Amino acid sequence: MKIMLLKNISGLGKAGDIKEVADGYARNYLIKKNLAKSATETAIREVEMLKNKKEKQETDRKNKLIELSQILSQTTIKIKAKQKDGKLFGSINKKMIAEELKKQNFPMNEDLIILSKPIKEVGEYEVKIELGHKINTGIKVIIASEK
Repeated sequence: MKIMLLKNISGLGKAGDIKEVADGYARNYLIKKNLAKSATETAIREVEMLKNKKEKQETDRKNKLIELSQILSQTTIKIKAKQKDGKLFGSINKKMIAEELKKQNFPMNEDLIILSKPIKEVGEYEVKIELGHKINTGIKVIIASEK
């Protein structure tokens, strides 16, 4: 019997997949527990339309992230901090960089910012940002003396 899965089932497939299974397994278990339904032509077309819609949304999202990465790669943020002889009193961390990006209309979750260790000296730094979908970029961060 041809069925369409309504939920992910380990060993069988993911929601939306069309599978051929034994009639008894389909009627007595999968359909009865609302894990699948009979794969009619209408149901198959409906699933294909949903898959196409999801793929388009993913493509659009990925394109927006690529645009954002290009804009961010041209972005420079400046953070002023108290210092003595080039050493900062305290340090610059992910949260501070995220806040500065928000001020420049780039709402950014600090978890996306990759900083191996907090910045503790005045200078210019390249900070990596992972936007998702394997799209990474970098921004220039300038740490300047607060006067």
